[in-house]
Amino acid sequence: FFRRKMDLIVRPMMENYVGILSSFVGCFVIQFGSAAVTRKAVPKTWEHLEKTNNATEFLVRCVSNVHGLITATLIPSFFLLPAEIRNDPYGYDPYTQLVLSISVGYFLWDLWVCVHYRWPIAFWGHGICCFAVMYSGLHPFFHQQARFFLGFFEMSTVLLNVYKQLQACGHTSGPLYLWVGLVFSATFTVVRILIGIPYSIWWWGYAISLFRSGKAHSRVVIIMHLVSNLALNVLNLVWWKGILVLAGRRLGFTYGETKVD
Repeated sequence: FFRRKMDLIVRPMMENYVGILSSFVGCFVIQFGSAAVTRKAVPKTWEHLEKTNNATEFLVRCVSNVHGLITATLIPSFFLLPAEIRNDPYGYDPYTQLVLSISVGYFLWDLWVCVHYRWPIAFWGHGICCFAVMYSGLHPFFHQQARFFLGFFEMSTVLLNVYKQLQACGHTSGPLYLWVGLVFSATFTVVRILIGIPYSIWWWGYAISLFRSGKAHSRVVIIMHLVSNLALNVLNLVWWKGILVLAGRRLGFTYGETKVD
């Protein structure tokens, strides 16, 4: 029993440490490299970021964008992998394994950011849950679901990052800011709400049936995945409400007798 539990904890790191550590170090390279490039290429923008205390957020979102673009490459394989791999919770795909190891390194860096910059506890919780889910996926486990949630969900994250970076740089007017916000709102609604929630409901039944079959490698891991998925969907609904209000403001819609602008 003890050996099997240690295998769940140790083996993913031992078999994927190159990708995990390379990603962890790479995040720092992108963070500080982005600072150097921004400072040199657009000094006035960098001065504005420092003056408004937005430099850290801008750089963190630079790293997040790279991570999001990497994970988006999982989208084609979600449709193209053979059915025997897609339908097997333990189906192994080498490229998905590589992207998961990169995500584990990224969320390790994300937790360092939370500690170093003393970010609120909600960010810690998000980072810990994401790290645990990605790390357990290296077993390998639920590769098909990783391709969906990482590949599709991170599309909206990249757009959100660009939107927030425009805000941080003071570019809060004009067509670019408006269209990035609207495209982000539409992408979030389609991917995370209209597709993501029904897919999550289907996946819950799939995961619970595996849990009840007695064939799962770890029931604790399945419970952790279920709880994390539920928390993410609750957050998505909360965020979606805010997005709808913001979109209404941008488009000048009215709610009841009160104009939102």
